[in-house]
Amino acid sequence: MFSPAMATRQGSTDAQMLFVGSACSLPDCHLHDFLPIKCNLCSETFCSDHFKPGEHKCPKYDPATADRIAPSCPLCDTPVSIPPGRNVDQVMDNHIMRECAAAGNRRAARPSNRCPAPRCNKVLHAPIRCENCRKEFCPSHRFPTQHSCSAPPKPSPSPSPASQPTMAKLADKFTNASLAGIRPTQSSASASAAMAAINRAAAKPAPKPNVAPAASSSQGAG
Repeated sequence: MFSPAMATRQGSTDAQMLFVGSACSLPDCHLHDFLPIKCNLCSETFCSDHFKPGEHKCPKYDPATADRIAPSCPLCDTPVSIPPGRNVDQVMDNHIMRECAAAGNRRAARPSNRCPAPRCNKVLHAPIRCENCRKEFCPSHRFPTQHSCSAPPKPSPSPSPASQPTMAKLADKFTNASLAGIRPTQSSASASAAMAAINRAAAKPAPKPNVAPAASSSQGAG
């Protein structure tokens, strides 16, 4: 049975729910939306049906500059500008039939600043020069292994003929010096060790001879 207390409780619950979300800013709507969306141009909040600039007649919305897209051509990878109100497929077909250089169209002047890597043909907005062949490539083909670099490998530096006798003299000098510094040291060490062994042998006392005890006179008389 519905009572006044239940009606009061229901009214308080509805009042609390009104604090969640906000009303649509469109004068003809004013729908209370619990998940309002803010317009990125005028910063007003609207419901899900009127949050787009064209739906609420946003004063900062300019149809001439909005919704401009420039998809890339699938053949030449060139950005194609799509004017407002034009069909994307029609503009792209027109580009391929009349302007696309990859489709064999000769009317369009091909830009000179393109990546020379095979099957690339990208426009070089930020070219990178190869250190071997000195050609400019796009970032995807900047390394020699990525664009089949035609430059010969750099030879390793070899000593000049004039420096070879000098190097041989230096090698002989260091070898003789090392031998002169090592061999006398080894011979003197061996001589010192032998002399020490002789001295130890000379200082060692001679062993006493083993003498048998003499027989007693009493035993001889008996």
